[in-house]
Amino acid sequence: MIIDNISKFLSVDNCLTIISERLERLKNNNLVNRDFEGAIVMANYGLKRTYKVNRICWEMTPGTYTFDQGEQGDKKVKMLDYFLSQYNAKIS
Repeated sequence: MIIDNISKFLSVDNCLTIISERLERLKNNNLVNRDFEGAIVMANYGLKRTYKVNRICWEMTPGTYTFDQGEQGDKKVKMLDYFLSQYNAKIS
């Protein structure tokens, strides 16, 4: 008989807090990236979906990051504007 016990750990800290603490301790962006590579995180807004982290883009901010929105991807939207319009959440 084979029993596979799968358990998950759910942290109450947000990613920014964890990244800041590890960056302070490790003092190396690459080591922090390695810690988060492949991690599963849960969004604390909307439908609370889970996402897999590929890497941390240190040079991007919510104010500079834009993505394509719409059925054809015909509209560029800044992350700040998207969260404000979709979730009424102001990111600082």
